[in-house]
This record gives sequence, structure tokens and C-alpha cells, in this order.
Amino acid sequence: AQAKLRREIIGSWNHGVVNSFTDNWYFYNCDPRAYVINFKNEDGTLLSSSEVMEGQMPTYAGATPTKPATAQYTYTFAGWDKAIVSVTGTATYTATFTATLNKYLITFANEDGSVIEAKEYEYGTTPVAPADPTKDATVQYTYTFNGWDNTIVAVTGAATYKATFTATLNKYLITFQNEDGSVIEAKEYEYGATPVAPTAPTKEATVQYTYTFNGWDNTIVAVTGAATYKATFTATLNKYLITFANEDGSTIEAKEYEYGATPVAPADPAKEATEQYTYSFAGWDKTIVAVTGAATYKATFTSTLNNYLITFQNEDGSVIEAKEYEYGATPVAPTEPTKDATAQYTYTFNGWDNTIVAVTGVAIYKATFTATLNKYLITFQNEDGSVIEAKEYEYGATPVAPTDPTKEATVQYTYMFNGWDNTIVAVTGAATYKATFTATLNKYLITFQNEDGSVIEAKEYEYGTMPVAPTDPTKDATAQYTYTFNGWDNTIVAVTGAATYTATFTATLNKYLITFQNEDGSVIEAKEYEYGSMPEAPADPTKEATAQYTYTFAGWDKAIVAVTGAETYTATFTQTVNKYTITFANEDGSVIEAKEYEYGTMPEAPAEPTKEATAQYTYTFSGWDKEIAAVTGAETYTAMFTQTVNKYTITFANEDGSVIEAKEYAYGSMPETPADPTKEATTQYTYTFAGWDKEIVAVTGAETYTATFAATLNKYLITFVDEDGTTVLYEEEVAYGETPVYGGELPTKEEDADYTYTFSGWSPAVEAVSGTATYYATYTAEDKLGSGIGSTSAAEPATKVMEN
Repeated sequence: AQAKLRREIIGSWNHGVVNSFTDNWYFYNCDPRAYVINFKNEDGTLLSSSEVMEGQMPTYAGATPTKPATAQYTYTFAGWDKAIVSVTGTATYTATFTATLNKYLITFANEDGSVIEAKEYEYGTTPVAPADPTKDATVQYTYTFNGWDNTIVAVTGAATYKATFTATLNKYLITFQNEDGSVIEAKEYEYGATPVAPTAPTKEATVQYTYTFNGWDNTIVAVTGAATYKATFTATLNKYLITFANEDGSTIEAKEYEYGATPVAPADPAKEATEQYTYSFAGWDKTIVAVTGAATYKATFTSTLNNYLITFQNEDGSVIEAKEYEYGATPVAPTEPTKDATAQYTYTFNGWDNTIVAVTGVAIYKATFTATLNKYLITFQNEDGSVIEAKEYEYGATPVAPTDPTKEATVQYTYMFNGWDNTIVAVTGAATYKATFTATLNKYLITFQNEDGSVIEAKEYEYGTMPVAPTDPTKDATAQYTYTFNGWDNTIVAVTGAATYTATFTATLNKYLITFQNEDGSVIEAKEYEYGSMPEAPADPTKEATAQYTYTFAGWDKAIVAVTGAETYTATFTQTVNKYTITFANEDGSVIEAKEYEYGTMPEAPAEPTKEATAQYTYTFSGWDKEIAAVTGAETYTAMFTQTVNKYTITFANEDGSVIEAKEYAYGSMPETPADPTKEATTQYTYTFAGWDKEIVAVTGAETYTATFAATLNKYLITFVDEDGTTVLYEEEVAYGETPVYGGELPTKEEDADYTYTFSGWSPAVEAVSGTATYYATYTAEDKLGSGIGSTSAAEPATKVMEN
């Protein structure tokens, strides 16, 4: 440090160079000094150290300090231990950190690994297990939840608790049935057990069939579910004896047949002929029908006078005519027969082999013929069909061929007689023999020569064949040119005579391959340039960015110069650390915060977001959809929320607004109505519950349902009675508010010794109904002497006025 200070001082001295340091005093100007400013991590490790001039503000240019996370905490840089101020001397700034309690994902999973619930818990808290999971029953087992695979403990890291289940073997009903579906036995068996069949059932025989148990309709196998096995039976048709008998009752054939089969009659039976008759079978005594029981069929016969067969035959024994004649009749010969000519002979009819006489029995007459030898034309032709010789020969003679014919040669072929198209054989019919010739192709000399006339190849080829050129000739390159074979001076064609083909060449100026390649050696462009020309570099190449770096083309590894030979130029690149946008988004995809971070740095999450409650749910932030990790590319972290179904108060109220029942229900559930309310009747009306003021629907918010009532106008019994109150004259129920109308006959009152009475109305006066009421008849009394004395009624009885 002292030496460093001396170096600092020396820069401001006024006089010459100092050769050595001693205890002498040196005087120097008071220019600003430089001081060492250190930035350290919390653990004392040096992050950066730099010299800063007095009075200047230090800056930290290194990577943001970090502190390794522990199982319990994650640390975020919180600044330096003191405010950074202008330099007045050496100083050390130490990084400080904010500790955030780590959260870990605690997963409750099904036995198959599928997630039931995954929720973050802070270090040290104890997770709360979800409701007991279930496992779908299989054909073999029913499952009961048996707890989690590990004891649930306070969180120290990510953990998964897997549900375990107890498996109970299922039982299934196995039924054995008769063929008609009636149950023989029904019993439960565990999955995998093999059912035991009951004793083999039987089936009663019918007239047509006898039945034998044939097993069950399916093979009895280990139980995998409810199953039914049905008995099957083999039906054997019953057999009955069917007898076929002669006319005299003797048995021809006796055989058993199955029920329903039609008996097959034996060969028609015969009855021995007498001198007078021949007997023919005429059938059985009854129709043969399908078997339904034992039966006998008896033969019957028809008698016929004897006839004899007289046959006229061809020489070869084939029948010309066969006809029966009665004994003693003379046969009539048919039209004279003919005999087909053969290749060798023609035939003429010569009569019958015996004289025709009267019939005394079966007789055969055979035709006889005379044979004449045939002749045939034998022709010898040229190849073109022209006749060389045509002559007749008898059947069996061998024809004699004429002198060998010739055929004139062509440019293409020379011809030689090759014999006749068929071997000459003894005559069996007309025949033609045609001359044939062998054609030999002519050959010609074909020559291939160099440009200078020297022969490369000379070879004979047959007429019409295509000459095969020799391997392409070459011509030695010179300093100036490279020569390429350019083909032959004439098109090679099929041979029609001798021919010569001369080689030709193309001269090409020499070129060299100039290659531009990527940093990794892959070729960008490889192109030939003529000697002395200047190569053109391709468009600046690119290098694919990695997650960490972006690359910029920095030029070629050497200067591009005029072509003097093959050359390779390699691209070079500079690299820049990539930055990526890290987005924190709401559950709906809207952006909370989007910020760029360098590759490898750790993004900082924003304050926990919120999600607005809906009518159905209230939402609580439950963390991000993935663990926040060091940046390796653009990433979006989406907020996740736990939803709680909202509850609402559903009120059922009376018509007057008084509460019948008020109860909380979860959103979407259906409220339960209370017992039908009642409303007290008035004098005027009786009330019946008519339902609620609106349709009761699934809960979507607080709601009040108000009872409504149907009002029925009350009716009251109105009675009209006689004056004495004992005799009912008319009775009727009348609605409240209506005025009763008397509907009976007007009442009368029997006169007495002093008075006659006339009906004068009702007491009290009839008025609108407000309850039950009784009206009494009133009368006007008239003195028989002519003086009226007033009215009377039960309420106000008449007073008889007596006059002295």
C-alpha cells in the first residue's frame, strides 16, 4: 500500500525523476488522490476492487451479488450496508440480503401418480391433506382408501404424498339355468374362482325326440363378472320300423327310419312271367309318407301280353331302330343306313347280314358296306406361297418333294434353303408343304479413330446392329487448357455399310476451387474461379444464436486475394450475452410485469396478484404455475388461484315481508323450499297458498322469494224463517258483500178469529252479507171488522187491540 501511495505521489511531483526512495523529504503538488474502493459479499468475499479518484462517486459494475439459498430461505440482494458516497478515502461496501421464507410444492397424488392437489406451503408449516380420495373399482377389486404412503410432516422441501388403498376381491352371481331359462342354481363366487356346475339336468322326451344333456352353452371359466350358463341338450330323432312286402306278404325289406323322414322304397320288386304274361310292378298299395310310426307297404303288379324286341344295327353295332313286335309278326326294315367316310375310305350300303323273317323271339339284323380307297392333293409352295408342284396321291402313299428351291439375297441378308415347314409323311388327307430359308446377316467394318487419325478400334458389325463406341478417348492437357472429349464427328447409327468415326475435343481454361466456410467448417459457398480472377465473398454468414449468446459476423480469417490456386476462407464471429423477456401474467393471460433479464440471472416475482371474485367464486392467489428459475430463455409465469364457491342467503318471506326462513346456499345449488306458509282468513276472504312470487332457480346471488296467496270470497248461510222462528222458508249460501234474494214462495199466515194477515217483509231489513244472518217474516194484521192494527213478526209480535 505504501509503494502504491508513492506511485500515486510521484505523478504529481514538480522536479525531476526520483531514482530511489529514502527518508528524504519530497515536496509535491496537492493534486487529487486515488483510493481503493472494495465491494464485498455478505460472507466477506471480494466482489470488486477499484481505484477511484478523491471526490468521485464509486460505482459497482459487477454482477448482482447473490447469496446461496438454504432449504429455509431464498435471499435477494437488498443493497449495500451503507450509502455509497463520494470518495474521501479507502472504503468497503458489504452486500446485504433480504431473506424470503421458501415455499415448497406439496403434492397429494393418487395411487397412479395423478395429482389430486398440488399446493405451495411455507417452510415449517404442516400441509393439510385433501378429502379422502377414491379409486375406481375394477372388475376384480373394490378399493377403500387406506391413508397416505408417508406420515404428513412439517414442510422442509417439496414432497409428494401418495394415496394407498385396500383392495377387496369382488363377488359375482353365477347362475346355472335350464334350456327354458328356469334357474337350477344361483350362487356368488369370488373373482377368479372357478364355478362348480350342479348335477347334469334332464329334459323329458317327446314323440319326435329323445334328449341327452350336452353340457353348458359356454365353457365354465374363472369368474370375471356375473355370468349365466344355460344347459344344452342333444335331440335324437326317434326311429320306427317301416316294412316293404311282396304281393304274397313276404318281406322285401324291413328298416328303421327317423321320425319325419320319408322312407325310401327298395328297388321295384319283380313277379315271375308266365308263358301268357309278363308282370310289371305297378307301385305300392298306399302312398309313401313321412314316418310318424311303424308302417307296412305291399307291392302291386300289372300283367302285359309278351312282345319281342327286333333290332336293326349299323356295322359298328350302333342301333338304327329297336322295336317290339308281337310273336309271329314280320319286322319292317328301316330306310337304308349310311356309313361315314373316313380319311382312308368311302362306304356304300350292301344289305343286311341275315334275311328278315317272321318274329319268333328276339332278333338282330346288322348292315353291311363296300369300302373304296380315297385320294388327296399334295402341294409344294415357295416361302411366298407360290406353287412349285401340286399332285394327287392315294391315302397311305408318301409324296416325293421337288428339287430344292432358292431365294435371292438382299443387301441385309443372304438366304439358304432350310427344308419344308413340315416333315413329309404318308398321305392321310390334303396337305401343303412350304419351303423355309435361313437368313444370314451381312457384316461391315466400323472404325473409331483419334483426332490425329490414329485408329482407336476397328471392328466388324452385323447389318442393323448399333456399333458400340470404345471408352471415351483422352487428350493430354497443356499448361493453357484441359481437354474434354466432346463426342464423335458423326452420330453413331445402325450399320448399313462400312463407316469411320473421328473423336473431337473441347478446350477449357483451368479453374480453381475457392471455398468460403463457417466457423465450424461447414461450407457456405464453394465455387471455381479462373486463375487470376478475384473471388467474390458470399453474403455475410450468420451463426445460430444459443440460449446464452447472439453472434455477429466479424469478417474472414484472411484477406481475400486474386486466385492463384485452391483456397479456403473461414468466417469469424463476436458473441453477446442474450437477454430474455420474463413475463409474469395473470390467469387470463394479461401481463402483470414483463422485464428483460440476462441469461443465467434470477427473475424477481412482482407483488402477489389478485383475481376479481365472480358471482360464483372468490379467488385466492396460490402461486405461479411453475417454479421460478434462472433465465435460459423467454418465459411466462402465470398466476394460479384457488377458487372458493360463494354462498348466498336465500330468504323465503311471507306476503307481509316477515321472514319464514333465511339460509345460506352455495352458488349453483337448488334452494329447498320450506313448508307451505298460511295466511289468516278475514271475514271477507279465506286464503290458500298459491306459490312463490318467482320461479325457484339455482343460486346465483342473494334472493328473496315471497309467498303469494289466492283469496276466496267467503260465503255465509242466510236463512229466511217464518214469524215463529221454527219453520225455515228458504236457505242459501251467499258471498260476502252480496245482497241476499229470497227465492221461495211468499210466506202466509193463517187468519184467526179476529184477523187476516198479509206478508209485509222481513225483519231485520235484508242487507249486504257480512256474516251468517236470519231474517224473520213479518205480517200486517187486518181486523176482520175493518180496522187494521199494525204489523207483526217474531221479533215484534202483533198486539191485538181490543175495543170495548
